[in-house]
Amino acid sequence: MGKLCFALEPEFLMKLILRPYASLFLHTSRLRLSYFKDVAKSPKAKLAFLGQAPRASRSSKEIYNIGGRKIAFQNAGPLGCLLGMKAFDPKLGSACSEEPSSLARLHNRYLAIVLKKPSTQFPGFKYAIFDYYNALGFKEGKAACCGSGPYRGMNCGNTINGTQSFELCSNPGEYVWFDGGHTTERANTQLAKLLWNGAPPVTGPHNMKQLFNL
Repeated sequence: MGKLCFALEPEFLMKLILRPYASLFLHTSRLRLSYFKDVAKSPKAKLAFLGQAPRASRSSKEIYNIGGRKIAFQNAGPLGCLLGMKAFDPKLGSACSEEPSSLARLHNRYLAIVLKKPSTQFPGFKYAIFDYYNALGFKEGKAACCGSGPYRGMNCGNTINGTQSFELCSNPGEYVWFDGGHTTERANTQLAKLLWNGAPPVTGPHNMKQLFNL
């Protein structure tokens, strides 16, 4: 069986893989809807945003050079459907914010293209892309299990003067979202199964199970 990237030092791998996406996840974790709206209006900013994708290819090369041969990637999810994002624009109702989601779709198309390069350049290199964007019906999540404000999309875990300032559901298994930016254990289990043995177009050109058996 070929070498697997996660046989390498975990802390090093996390730094290597997450570094190219630090800017993307930083803004996402802050749930700044205005950031994505500004990027969508600026061709220069949009190119900079899409520039995250080629870095995944370069990181693959770094991992390959230290022994990794099989790597799984997860693309960007529907950012405009994050309840924490939608909370900044309650008028959306059941819809999602288009600007963040359109940028995620562009990023994902570009990522799929650039990852074909290392597979043709490096002998033995195999990869999987998990289509997180389309894998789960995120639009079904009308409210989070934990939080306050619109869609319960904010302030999960926060207290004000020692008083709990958020609501917490009693049945998280019935929710897609636990809080404004994180899916529930039930949703994560479904996603993990798709990553493990899902078929294209959800997971391809290989899934994780196939990578282990190659």
